[in-house]
Amino acid sequence: MLRVPLLLLLLCPAAAYIRIATAVGGDVVKGAGNLTKGGKVGLYTVLLQVLNPNFGQLKQMLQCCGKSRHYAGTIANLLNTNSIHGDDIEGEVRDMVVGDGKCSDPGLDALMKEGDPTCSYLYSFENKDHKSFSFSAMCVPSDVCAVDVAGATKGLKAGYSVVLQVLNRNYGDLEYAGEGPLGSCYDGMNKVNLANETVRKVTTSFAEIAGIKFPTGKKEEFSFENMQKLGFLKMLGKCEQRADTGILYVFKNKFWSKSQNVLNITHFDWKLAMKQAQEVKSKDGSVNVKLQMGKEEPVVTVKRSKKMTPEMPEDLMDEKISEIATIAEVTKEKTAGVAEEDKMKVAKAAIATEEKNIAEKKDEKAPTKVEGVDESVAGVSGTSGGLSVAADIAAATPAGAAAAMQHPLTKTLAAPAPLAP
Repeated sequence: MLRVPLLLLLLCPAAAYIRIATAVGGDVVKGAGNLTKGGKVGLYTVLLQVLNPNFGQLKQMLQCCGKSRHYAGTIANLLNTNSIHGDDIEGEVRDMVVGDGKCSDPGLDALMKEGDPTCSYLYSFENKDHKSFSFSAMCVPSDVCAVDVAGATKGLKAGYSVVLQVLNRNYGDLEYAGEGPLGSCYDGMNKVNLANETVRKVTTSFAEIAGIKFPTGKKEEFSFENMQKLGFLKMLGKCEQRADTGILYVFKNKFWSKSQNVLNITHFDWKLAMKQAQEVKSKDGSVNVKLQMGKEEPVVTVKRSKKMTPEMPEDLMDEKISEIATIAEVTKEKTAGVAEEDKMKVAKAAIATEEKNIAEKKDEKAPTKVEGVDESVAGVSGTSGGLSVAADIAAATPAGAAAAMQHPLTKTLAAPAPLAP
């Protein structure tokens, strides 16, 4: 029986978006003279940060005057509902409302002037309550990992990571694997799943030229107390029959939207449906593929050959773990008796050769022709990074999918009447 620790994988506080903003009338800014040394526009930033503990660093301030005053409130609302996102949020805002008689970036001189009652000011801050749930983790007791699950994992540490990816469709690429005391393993798991940034270390590399250091890149790594990181050779080894030791697996969270900086399962489901449609089309260009929203979820409709049978996640899991087990055995055999300093080189060569052999065997088994078609709806399975994608697409509302596929800003900003120059 498969024993999995009980935990709340996606438990998180109420959504706190990456930006938090407010629009303040110039009369209010001016009226705070006693607290901002004469109602200064720039110093009102500090007052807002004191009154609102979740207001972090000021990211942007705009001045919207006259008939354009309403734009400050419009942009604040869009930022607070995460309707403006991407790699350059402030740039997006500028493109939308700066210039054309709308809003302006106040210069340094304007910051030290008192608030103008004919204007409204946008103050946009980093949200201190925002957390990145871009990773998910699972701690597996070593004696559980040692079990030959479904006769396929062979008790391999790498094999169990595949099981976790199949059972948890939000688990993407494996980012970290470590081994250590069970208590430390569970503690590390909880910190990752609760977006505790202390377990992620960022190191900057430098190149020195003529005595001057220039940054060449940044590297982000996980580091957990009392946990030893497992290299790929150790990952090909077997788990020990010990209940006091745990294996910590950390995966990229596929439910996390990097562009939106938020968990978005609907967006993930829609992208998955699109990927499935593309994969079906790539296998046979003559197949007609249609992607549309059903009553509750995205639906992929295809004309599929009678000879084509969708692979089940379990079948793909068995195949993948079987490949890992084969590679592990070959690597163990090839590195036996090899000096420690040469093991890595020999292992890499052995793995590359065996992966090539496996690929050639798959090519030999691949069908050469697809004939006869009939109508089949949804449930088309695909693969991602060599791992199976569940055939069923989890529930997604039509409204949610539409929101994930469309940018709402144009309609929102088009609502106000044209402004006088």
